[in-house]
Amino acid sequence: GDTINDIVSVAGSEDKAVLMVLCLNSVHALFGNSSADFGLKPITRESGCSRDSARDIGGVVALDQPGFVRYSPTQAFGNFRWDRVSNQIEPIARGQVCECAVWVKRRSKYRVFFPAGTAGCGLLEPKGQFAWSTIDYGVRIVKAVHAEISGTPRTFYADDQGAVYEADVGRSFAGAEIQIALRLNELS
Repeated sequence: GDTINDIVSVAGSEDKAVLMVLCLNSVHALFGNSSADFGLKPITRESGCSRDSARDIGGVVALDQPGFVRYSPTQAFGNFRWDRVSNQIEPIARGQVCECAVWVKRRSKYRVFFPAGTAGCGLLEPKGQFAWSTIDYGVRIVKAVHAEISGTPRTFYADDQGAVYEADVGRSFAGAEIQIALRLNELS
């Protein structure tokens, strides 16, 4: 009864993998070994997932309407718990639509790209917390892929005009200057 927006295979709290079915307004887990014992169990009907935003980072993280949510395996009843992980940038993330997302394991970064050419970037910190930043790429990123090529981890983005960029290399964006702003907190 809900729109499926992403499907991700993850390790559950049990000894078997789980297929997480992330919908617009709910999340479910498919357990079992074959059609004889498959069972779909709801994780939550209070949270969901924007299309193509879910990534397994040792627990699934996804963009939901109010912000980013992490679904973590647990030994407790239900096998998964969920919590909001983007309180710092919730006003920016609220109501956003995901174009694409990528998890860059070697940098512990989860990036979600929005139609306006901006992105939310979450740096995974100890105890499952995130340090968030926002990025304005100036182009609409519609595809993001991270893979290992000849033993080297690499990340590529494609924009809506067909250009392809490699991320996290060099000090420019396709030869153009990268615009940045730095705001330091006042010490009292």
